[in-house]
Amino acid sequence: MQYIDLDYKGGGIGEYQFFNHNTSKWDKSSCTHQYSGRCAKYDCHLHDSNFKLLGLFKEANYHNWMEQLYKHEGSCVWSENEYELMQYNREAWPCGCTKSSQTDRKGNYIYYDMKPLPEGRMTFGLYKDASCSTEHSGNIDPVKVVAQEFYAKNGYNYTNANDQGEEHGTIATLADDLKSWNDAFDVFKKCQPCKAYDLNWKSNNQYHDSDDGTAFACHDDAGYNSVNQCMKFRTKTDMYQADFGDVALASAQGTITEIDLLGSAFGDGGFGRRGGFQRAFNYKTGQLGISVKAITWFVVSLVSFIAAFIRFVFLRKVEIRQQKTSARVPLVPK
Repeated sequence: MQYIDLDYKGGGIGEYQFFNHNTSKWDKSSCTHQYSGRCAKYDCHLHDSNFKLLGLFKEANYHNWMEQLYKHEGSCVWSENEYELMQYNREAWPCGCTKSSQTDRKGNYIYYDMKPLPEGRMTFGLYKDASCSTEHSGNIDPVKVVAQEFYAKNGYNYTNANDQGEEHGTIATLADDLKSWNDAFDVFKKCQPCKAYDLNWKSNNQYHDSDDGTAFACHDDAGYNSVNQCMKFRTKTDMYQADFGDVALASAQGTITEIDLLGSAFGDGGFGRRGGFQRAFNYKTGQLGISVKAITWFVVSLVSFIAAFIRFVFLRKVEIRQQKTSARVPLVPK
């Protein structure tokens, strides 16, 4: 998704505060207050945001897209450990429907690929067909299948590698990596500027100067200085404009956060003003939990229902009593 801030005054990063996913707080260190004191939250997903939607894009080969995102902006917004983890998983995890060496009870081969989850999360999925269009409904653990296939392709003995506690690739570490990957990627579910930046320049004991002399410049892993990330997407990936049908399909799948498009709301969930997702999420089952708002609504509805039911029972008893009393009174006096 691409947005534009109609209230932008030309102050670059100095006009904005960014959400720090490590502290779960908005970071105002980049605000210089030199442009009418403006220090707007850089989040286009809020309903009262000044950002306006320009367009939506799609990329079939997400490895290419991730490569550009990681080695430029990713290298400046993630910690060193996060960056290493994300780069490793980008190379190790499947990209496209892949046939495994395992079969189901009927002897049919099982296929695997990355599986999209609500609110932009990902996990492993098992499928029945070569296009990964029909999900496998058995009790086989997708993480175990991917771990076994990973070691088979890299020439390791799966059992030994698992017993030795390798840093990456075992069932335990792959399951943890999935959660860590989704946690780290949350930073990109807040809007990010096209121009790469680095809020950690103070902790690096150096003053990052970009070509125009401003602070918070991003010296990325590809050797660029505050590169235009949108330009990299345009020239190094095969991104296409998403049409209305693409958005409607993604909304029906539950894999995009809520957006307003042509007067209609698509998707569901997203970050709240305090930075956290508004709904709970179970990484193990891949299911969204129940939000506090939903729980509150349920409790209020339940209490209202019980009160209405009690009132109905009471009024019904009164009505029956009145009917019995009126039945004892003769219509015609004796």
